[in-house]
Amino acid sequence: MIPVFEKGKTCGDKRVPQGSFLELFPVEAEGVHPFVLVFPGGGYNHLASHEGADIAEWFNQRGIHAGVFYYQLDPVDIDLLLEQVQEILADLQKNPAYGPIGIIGFSAGGHLAALCSTKNTRKPDFNILSYPVISLFEPHVHEGSREQILPNGKEEEWYAYSPEHLVSKETPTTFLWHTAEDQAVPVENVLLYASQLSAHQVPYELHIFQTGRHGLGLAEEERFTKDWTQQLERWLQKNGVIS
Repeated sequence: MIPVFEKGKTCGDKRVPQGSFLELFPVEAEGVHPFVLVFPGGGYNHLASHEGADIAEWFNQRGIHAGVFYYQLDPVDIDLLLEQVQEILADLQKNPAYGPIGIIGFSAGGHLAALCSTKNTRKPDFNILSYPVISLFEPHVHEGSREQILPNGKEEEWYAYSPEHLVSKETPTTFLWHTAEDQAVPVENVLLYASQLSAHQVPYELHIFQTGRHGLGLAEEERFTKDWTQQLERWLQKNGVIS
């Protein structure tokens, strides 16, 4: 079982946890509400703090329960992480207080989120990918992430963990955003994934912003790119997640 903590009651170093755990950020309201799992980025060697609790609280402000998945990094076992997410989704889906259940992932967390939406048999109801690592192939690979999850991996292994090769008609509807200026994870990553969503007739929405470095989180310091959260809120409304 994955340890579960209430907001503010976690223990240990969240940046480099010795074991995966989930921190819950519940909405203080009665009735049924959506739930979003948050996967911070960090190249599978650390967890970016600004892509965790801040994101969960953004969803809380819109009436959405959230939980930050602090996934084990030392060592990284990508298959174990996928199993753990399936376990978390199974528990969440049993809870009558939760409506549609989605995942949002940033950078390497976006890679994990995309794998959960393609490789896993138990999938979320919707997926949100923020400047995600997608392809493990040159020339668009984020080499640090690939080395962390598949050290000395061969090409056939790259296929098995490159979500653009795993999209199917069962892949959930997806919101994607990236910046054209991203020098760490090339924008082609979301373009590859979006093209496969289109090929398999999976509904999606894609936003490419002209400016902004990698790892922006809420992007509050970027005058124009911070609009991604407004676009996401509209998308959640369009898809009936929130009213």
